[in-house]
Amino acid sequence: MANEAVENIAANEKINLNLKDVSIKQIFSLIEQQIDKKFIYLSDQKFLQEKISITTSNQDLNQVLAVLKTKVSLDFKVTKNGILVKELGNSNQNKTQENRKIIGVVLDNSNLPIPGASVLVVGTSIATTTDFDGKFTINVPESTSSLSISYMGFETKIINIENKTEIKVILSESTSQLDEVVVVGYGTEQRRNVTASISNVKMKDIKSQPKANVVEMLEGRLPGVQIMSDNSPGGGSSIRVRGFSTINNNDPLVIIDGVPTSNGLNGINPSDIETLQVLKDAASSSIYGSRAANGVVVITTKKGGKDGKTEIQFDGYSGIQSAFNLPNMLNAQQYGDLLWQATKNDGKSPVSGIYGSNPNSPTIPEYLNSNKTIPSGDVKWINEIMQPAAVHSYNLSLSKGDDKGQHAFSLGYFNQEGIIKHTGFERFSARFNSSYIIKDFLTIGENFTSSYTEQVATGTNSALGSIVYDALQFPSIVPVYDNNGNFAGNSLNDIANPLGNLTRAKDNKQKRIQALGNVFVSAKINDFTVKTSLGLDFENYNYRGFSPVYNEILSQNVKNSLNTNNSFNYQLTISNTLNYKKQIGRHNLEVLLGQEAIKYYYEGFGASRQNFLYEDPNFRYLSYGTENQLNTGTANEWALNSYFGRVNYNFNEKYLVSATVRRDGTSRLANNNWGTFPAVSGGWRIDKEDFFDFGDKFSSFLLRASWGQTGNQQ
Repeated sequence: MANEAVENIAANEKINLNLKDVSIKQIFSLIEQQIDKKFIYLSDQKFLQEKISITTSNQDLNQVLAVLKTKVSLDFKVTKNGILVKELGNSNQNKTQENRKIIGVVLDNSNLPIPGASVLVVGTSIATTTDFDGKFTINVPESTSSLSISYMGFETKIINIENKTEIKVILSESTSQLDEVVVVGYGTEQRRNVTASISNVKMKDIKSQPKANVVEMLEGRLPGVQIMSDNSPGGGSSIRVRGFSTINNNDPLVIIDGVPTSNGLNGINPSDIETLQVLKDAASSSIYGSRAANGVVVITTKKGGKDGKTEIQFDGYSGIQSAFNLPNMLNAQQYGDLLWQATKNDGKSPVSGIYGSNPNSPTIPEYLNSNKTIPSGDVKWINEIMQPAAVHSYNLSLSKGDDKGQHAFSLGYFNQEGIIKHTGFERFSARFNSSYIIKDFLTIGENFTSSYTEQVATGTNSALGSIVYDALQFPSIVPVYDNNGNFAGNSLNDIANPLGNLTRAKDNKQKRIQALGNVFVSAKINDFTVKTSLGLDFENYNYRGFSPVYNEILSQNVKNSLNTNNSFNYQLTISNTLNYKKQIGRHNLEVLLGQEAIKYYYEGFGASRQNFLYEDPNFRYLSYGTENQLNTGTANEWALNSYFGRVNYNFNEKYLVSATVRRDGTSRLANNNWGTFPAVSGGWRIDKEDFFDFGDKFSSFLLRASWGQTGNQQ
């Protein structure tokens, strides 16, 4: 709101100047007399005495500052406290170069002036803006050959100005900006006509982040959406849309290329994602009924182009990640001193199995155990478990398409070491998307994504019992290793050596094979489009966790053991939709009817064994354990049958109405297993009214309201 207020002040106050050979300082003073702002600068700066000529007529502050920038090497920033002035370079040098004046006008396709358009000298920082009549004047270096003209909602145009002193520029409306399409439930809509609450992210702005999954890339980028992560490589990330909504589960429904998935987003390569939208309110998400109480994340992957060209792309990066601002821990002597002081404050006589019984001060012994195998140390344990961690990402894609069909193929590799030692995440991914028009009215296609991941994680951020917690609690007087080369233990508390725990668990990997995709066929007949899609979401999971024998004084494991878990799950989705779209004059109508059936199945097996003769990784299998042979098994399945519909209507894209309803029947609820989920929303595009005339201050002005119901079948 503060920025908006500053912009309004800068735009509303008009400035008139007609000055010749006047100092910059005097110009600042004359401007200050016409506006409620002061220039902020150092009084001893030489540019203040530089003299220039300037003429402005009823222009706002931003336009006047833009003109000043063309005459002197200054930069300005308008804030609520004043106008900050920054010197960019030698203004006299720039002035001698500005020896050619260009006069021009910027118009739209209807020959109406475009006020506030940006005029930039290509290759320099020299710029100005057009006045309310679309006119501009700019002084450019003699070597300048072109100007860049741009304005929000219009295509940027590069104009050749060689041997020209006057130019006329016609800007065309930008279809990509005015008609941006967002993906909603079972279809798409133009963003300017959306009346529900939907947030979207431009993937090109975040794809360079060194993150294992797209969820972590979204942190801080979506209003009303909270991203939480345990920060381990490939670790758990969760999305909360507008807080916590239900009791059993608060994860949003995730839709990838029209296929619902319950296996998370670690398996999908962020570089394969084209668009990502979050349906936040009930009006936008109620089309998904009993699964939408926590919002919906809708993802589409990249497709081939339509220009007939084959496009091959490769991108990659490597880097190092390190922890910083780690806490300063007590050394061995400081810990003993505070232990003594705390004991005295409690009215007791200080005594410790390690620090002795001298009531005046603790004594650091030469050895910590009677066998004299653990010498006293001084270890910063939080630093000991950390490391500079490498991260690598490589992606190769091939795509081609024309007006008869498109296809796209990609391969990806991602490897991230953990900043906590012996943790990491590795992913191999592949994607193939295609669609072909086999008849004038008939289109077939498929979207397929698969991945294989390996992850080593140790509960690195799960509070009590985590490795980080152990490192913070482990006594600094204990060394990393004893004299025999084993991990040293301590007699102060029952906490195992943190680095020892990490090393012993370094081969305990979680392995996943994931596949997600669909095949579809659609037919367009006049104003009707019929589409049928069959989707599959599949995951196979394997985990082997081995705990070897160790003895670190109080903390010990006298019998080695192995725990293994295997599971698989799949979700089949069949969707059938009928879409009707019609425009009659200024009336625009779109109707969607659909039916969907989903079947989910899960089966898991777990087993554990103890007393392995060999602890070598090649022998860490169930058949080598001889004691406590325990086995478990479980299974789960459910089905969902649904009918849904949506009606969108707008008059001249000014008055907007949308209504949806979904009827769900689920096997997960014994009683009342059918539910109805309606929603309605409306909008008023005030900027399209004749009485609305605020110039370029608003690119769009939409009032909207919505109501809806969603459910949770979990």
